[in-house]
Amino acid sequence: MKLPIHTLEEIKKLIPQKEPFIMVSSLLSCSSEEGITALKIEPNNILVEENKFSEAGLLEYMAQSIALQSGFLAKQLTNGKPQIGYIVSIKSAEINKLPRVNSTITSTIKNLHEIAGIRDSVVTIKNEKEEIIARAEIKTYLVDHEG
Repeated sequence: MKLPIHTLEEIKKLIPQKEPFIMVSSLLSCSSEEGITALKIEPNNILVEENKFSEAGLLEYMAQSIALQSGFLAKQLTNGKPQIGYIVSIKSAEINKLPRVNSTITSTIKNLHEIAGIRDSVVTIKNEKEEIIARAEIKTYLVDHEG
């Protein structure tokens, strides 16, 4: 699998989420330290409210961006199945602006550290104007996918 990844079929191989609850469209770059994802906000997205992507949508996009990075690394480094991540905590979440339908947002995931399967990451979301619209520190617990 090579970067960038833009197809839903390839995304579905890397994350445990299923349609219609997939909140990532692309994996643009990925390393164990940092990943960059994108999401085109479609009008039929179940987390769109009044033509804007909701706060819950932004937080879910952050979590799925972490999952996509983890899934890609698992595939590349170990040729294994994607790990399942459980959110342990969301700290310092800031949502400055809700993006509109048909816009594309990008997230940058910076992994701060990982100890005993718990990964601490900072996720920053920008809009098409490169404005920071949301940011949070998210701890996830990664477990091997069974089945």
